[in-house]
This record gives sequence, structure tokens and C-alpha cells, in this order.
Amino acid sequence: MIDIKKTICIVPLLLLTIGMQAQKKQSSGTSELQKIVTYLASDELTGRYPGTHGDTLASNFIVSQFLKAGIKPLGNTSAIDKGKRYFQDFDLPVSQKMEGENHLMIGTISLTLNKDYRPLTYSANGVVKGEIVYLGFGLQSNDKSFPWNDYRSTDVKGKCVLILRGLPDNKKIQKQMAHLSSDRSKALLAQDMGATAVMFISQANDSIDAFGNLTERDFALKIPVVQIKRNKAEKIFGDEALNDKESGMGAMAAMGGAMGNMETSKAPRIQNNQADLQVNLVRIFTKTHNIVGYLEGRNSNLRNQYIVIGAHYDHLGMGGEHSGSRRPDTLAIHNGADDNASGVATILHLARRLKSLQPERSILFVTFSAEEEGVIGSKQFADRLPVKLQSISAMFNFDMVGSLRNSALTVGGSGTSTESDSLIHIAAKSSGLHVTCSPEGYGPSDHASFYAKQIPVFYFTTGGTLTYHTPDDKASTLNYAGMDSVASYAERLIMLVANRPDKLTYHEAGAPNAEPMRAHFKVTLGLMPDITGGDNKGLRADIVVKGKPAYEAGLRSGDVITDINGKSVSNIEDYMARLAELKPGENVNVKVRRGEEIINFVVHLANQNK
Repeated sequence: MIDIKKTICIVPLLLLTIGMQAQKKQSSGTSELQKIVTYLASDELTGRYPGTHGDTLASNFIVSQFLKAGIKPLGNTSAIDKGKRYFQDFDLPVSQKMEGENHLMIGTISLTLNKDYRPLTYSANGVVKGEIVYLGFGLQSNDKSFPWNDYRSTDVKGKCVLILRGLPDNKKIQKQMAHLSSDRSKALLAQDMGATAVMFISQANDSIDAFGNLTERDFALKIPVVQIKRNKAEKIFGDEALNDKESGMGAMAAMGGAMGNMETSKAPRIQNNQADLQVNLVRIFTKTHNIVGYLEGRNSNLRNQYIVIGAHYDHLGMGGEHSGSRRPDTLAIHNGADDNASGVATILHLARRLKSLQPERSILFVTFSAEEEGVIGSKQFADRLPVKLQSISAMFNFDMVGSLRNSALTVGGSGTSTESDSLIHIAAKSSGLHVTCSPEGYGPSDHASFYAKQIPVFYFTTGGTLTYHTPDDKASTLNYAGMDSVASYAERLIMLVANRPDKLTYHEAGAPNAEPMRAHFKVTLGLMPDITGGDNKGLRADIVVKGKPAYEAGLRSGDVITDINGKSVSNIEDYMARLAELKPGENVNVKVRRGEEIINFVVHLANQNK
């Protein structure tokens, strides 16, 4: 017979013991997460920019954590260094430098490189000799309500064009022409019109610091492009000619409504109108790598199917201009605790937990480099998978999971398989988290590279913070107990997917906001472009969304756009410039490369909000 009194005494002790064990387990997980983030976001790693010493330290640390957890390498098995067996190496373009012969002579005047002029980041290499034609602001607009054509009375074929940067000092013009005013857009237009080179000058005196910064990598145009200092340009070409063109445009703009029916006059002649230009830029690459670990599934029938669990480990380094920092004028260590040491810590924590749980399917743990440069690392991985594409069941991505507030977690990709939404909510029961789903598979992180391969994705994030992409994103600001809760929830969801007898059923969850910088455009083709465009020979449509204009016209995911309305498209920058010229209701001719075949389509354009 059971001793009731004894039982009554024992139950509270058991509950207390279980509670203490749970608390110990939770504090152990929290402590582990904090230790990992603290190291990855330390000043010693100087912001983990790809190819730097901080990148190397982060990589070695991640490998050491895989080894501790008993996670094996997958790939690069010939490497002598065992740690490097985890690496999937790739080259990342980071900047450019001038090399060999670079010169510019105008008339009989020789300009000094880096003092008087400098090539811009998207300049092509080459030698150009010939006449210089001044075009004022170098703009062209076919909008009937606001026509403008600086090329109207000037044939620029085979000539160098001299162009003012920016727009006239008139609010109406600035509003109507802003989408055409970037230096690159103007240079692309000059290229389209047959110019052999472009020389930019500013509207006011500029210092050497105002020259284009070659530390920024860019897609090259097909013609050389340089910037000349304003005061040097005035001495060479004559300040009266340059100022006459500016004031002439200003006078027309001042006419208000009449401006809409006027076009620019013939460009004034300039003195010293012969150029001898040579540009030699060399792109500089750095080596970085994804880090891949492997946990074999316990079920012999399912272990040849894989779950990918990923997070990017790179960040912005010291920040600065063009780095993506929200304080571009501040050079300081961008520690990147939430973005994305938190995600890396989470998957390293999950690696230990899943090793002990032994899921049915195999797991690939991947930390990606160069996410901040345009999800380059995950694209490299998705394009060079170490296993068969069809063997991957799902991808779980953790990006910024360190700032849980009000127990609110967002899981993206819930619509990328027919089962995902249900599984997400089943795992959320008793988790203590308020889980919000977002169906889209496309997003600003590494899971987009897998969704483009028609792999179901799950994207975990606790949302942005005021410290995002600033030097204030430090380890001390994170919610580690919240991270532990996210990891525990993710563990349940991963196990549900990994132990299913059947694979998830992929479902397209379109990318309604796929066009880059879409707010600047009046139209959309309805596709997710490849923003990396490595070969500069066209713009690949990673995903063409069903029901959108491009899909209805016949374009499909993987097509490479090479031409829009007879104008070349070599990369994402060209694509955006072409898109900015289009209007709703138009029919446009789009040429694509599909494998070895060249196909022409007529796309009827919809409004960007449709």
C-alpha cells in the first residue's frame, strides 16, 4: 500500500528537482548562446568583414564549435588542414585599383590622376581618342508631359561626352527627373547613344575627396567613365561655356508650365575639345568561405535527404561609406551581435542539441559569408551544392534572432510548402512564443537563395532594432533568454520536418515586392532578380512570379534578360535603369537567354502596385 503522507512529501521534491533541472538546462543554453555571441561580436573580430583577419578568426571559431559538437565536415575532404575541410571557398570582389597606364589629355593639357581626375567604379577599361561634346546635364525623357532631350541636336556617336552631375536647381525638374539623374544612368544613356567615353564634372567646386571611391565594387559599363574636378574643367573648357549651359537650363525651368513643352538647345562649343583617354582598372578579390558541417540522419531510408540549417556570420567590418552602415560617416567597429552573431550562435547551439536527438534525416549546418554583400555566400552554396538539389527537404535560416520582445517571433516562408503553416503552429504550442507567419519565400536574407531553387524555407527573425547596422549592435544588448526560447522552438519545428516520412511539398509563395528599389518605378515585371550577376552578361531572373507580367508573357525562372526595348541589360544596375524608363500599359520587348537559346518576348506592363 502506498504511503500517502510520504507521497505528498515526495511530489513537491520531485517537482522542485524537475524545475531545477529545467532551470539549469535553460540557463546552460542561455549561457552557451551568450558566450558564442560575446566572442563573435567582440572588438577582436573587427566586424567580421569577408576576407579580413576577423573573418578568419570567426571561421576558425565556428569550426571549433562544430568539432566540439561532433558535427563532421562535408566537402573539401582533400584539405590537409582538418579545419579547412569544413570550408567552401569562393572569391569575393571587394574593390578596384588603377594599374598600368592611366592617362587623360585634353587638347594639349595633361591631367594628373587622383588630383585632377579619376575613373569611376563602373568605368570600362580602354583607350579613347576623339572629339569632346558638352551636353549639359546629359538627360533625356520621353514623357510627353515633361519632355527633355539634351541629345536632340547633338550627334555623340564616336565622341566623348562631357556631362554635369546632378540636376538643375529647380524643384519641378528635380521632382520629374530624379529617377534619371544618377551618374550611372546618365553614363548608360550616353553609351546607348553611341558615345565612346563619359567625363563628369560637378556643378560646384569639389575636392579630391569628392571623387568616386574605388573601394566600392561595381558592374562595369562598356565605355570608360571618369570624373574631372570642377575647377580644372573650367580652366580647360572655359567657365563661360559651362555656366551658359547651366543658366540656359535654369532659365527654361523658371518658365514653369511652359517647361513641359520645351527641349534643350544645341550645346555650346567648348575650347580644348579633343581627348586622349586611357583607363586601366583591375578588380580586387578576397578569399572567403562558407562553413559546412554534417550530421548524418539515423534512418537509413531518409539519411540521403537533407535539412539545411543556416545563418550568415559576416558583418560590416569598420563600416563607412557604401558599407551598408546606417552611420556611413562613422568609421568604427560594427560588432554585429544581433546581425548576425545571434543567428550563428543559435545554429551552433542547435547543432549540439540535434546531435543528441538524432533526427531521421541528415542535417547540413552552414554559416554563410558575404550575406551583407548581397547574399553572395548562400548563392554560392546553392549553386554548388555538395548534395543533389532534389535531396534537400527544407532550409531553415536564422538572421537577427537576438532581440525577442513581447515573446514575438516571425517565421517567414510559411507558404513555401503546403505543410509549413500547419507545422509552424504545431511547434508553437506550449512554446510560450507568439509566432507570426509570413508566407513569402523571398526576403532580405540567405533563405532567398534556396527559395530560388524551389526549396521550402523557414526564416526566423525577432525583427529590427535601433542598433541595426550601427556600431551599437553589441553583445550586451541582446536578450539571451529569448534566444534560448527561439532555439527551443526551432528545435521542435526542425524535428517535425526532419522526422516526417514524406518530404515537404514545395509551393510557390510569390515575391510581390521582388523588384529592387521598387518604390522608384512606375511598373513591375514581377520577378526576383539576381542582384549579384557575377558574369556581367545579363540579368538572371531567379524567380518569375506566376500571374505577373513577365510570367504571362512567357518568361520563366532562370531566364537571363539581355535586352529591354533594344537596350542592353548586363546586370542589376542596367536592369533598374531600363525599368525606370517604362510606364504602365506599355508593351515592351524583352530578350532573354534560356540555356543556349535566345528568345524574344513582348511583356505588357502593369502598374507596380498590381
